[in-house]
Amino acid sequence: FVGKDKQLERYKNLAKSLGVKAHFLGASDGASEYFEACDILALLSVYEPFGLVVLEAMSYGCAVIASDKCGAAELLDREFIASDSTCASKILAGLLTNSQKLKGAGLQNRQKAKEHSLEANVKAQIELVRRYL
Repeated sequence: FVGKDKQLERYKNLAKSLGVKAHFLGASDGASEYFEACDILALLSVYEPFGLVVLEAMSYGCAVIASDKCGAAELLDREFIASDSTCASKILAGLLTNSQKLKGAGLQNRQKAKEHSLEANVKAQIELVRRYL
């Protein structure tokens, strides 16, 4: 797990009690090495106005599971949006047991991320400004 959270100790204890081997790496300025090494990102935030990390993971070809409270979930196919932890677990299990689905989701996400690049965003913003000047 990469990142910081006020309830970090709670999560560490939960992982331990469940017998899950987990590594909590803390916050990181250079996340690219983690995206290159992973296949799936799960962002199950209770509130996340956008969640740039979703778009970043997509650009590295990761499959992404996001909560329905994450603004960036609008970039994902409906089947990868979780309404609660039970739903997220089912989505994750589906990806982990179907390598074709996992690979396909990653490839599709990489393509979608290209459509939402910084360059594309700047072009769209300039076009909006021109339209209303």
